[in-house]
Amino acid sequence: MQNSDKIKTYIGFSVRSGQIIYGADTLIETRKHVKLIVLCSSLASSSKDKVIEYAKSKNIPVLTLEDLLLEDVVFKKNCKVVGLLNKNLAQAVIDSAQRR
Repeated sequence: MQNSDKIKTYIGFSVRSGQIIYGADTLIETRKHVKLIVLCSSLASSSKDKVIEYAKSKNIPVLTLEDLLLEDVVFKKNCKVVGLLNKNLAQAVIDSAQRR
C-alpha cells in the first residue's frame, strides 16, 4: 500500500467515524480540539494563509496533499480543507506523510 493510499484510508476512517470538520470557516469557528488540518493543494492562497495563521495560533500541524484531491478523499464536492479530531488518526496521517 502506498503512503498516499494510507493517508486516504486514515482520512476515510475519520469521515466514517464523524471525527472530521469540513471547510476553512467551520474549522476556524469550531470549539472542538482539532488535531490535524489537511489542505488540498488547489486551495486559494488567501484561504490557505488564513488557515495556516489559525493553525499557528492554535499549534495545530498542517498537511498539504500534493498528489490527492481532498474532495475525492472525503467525497464532498469542492472540499479543500478538513480538520481531523481523532488524535490517533491524525498521528497516523502525519506518520504516513513523513514516510513519503
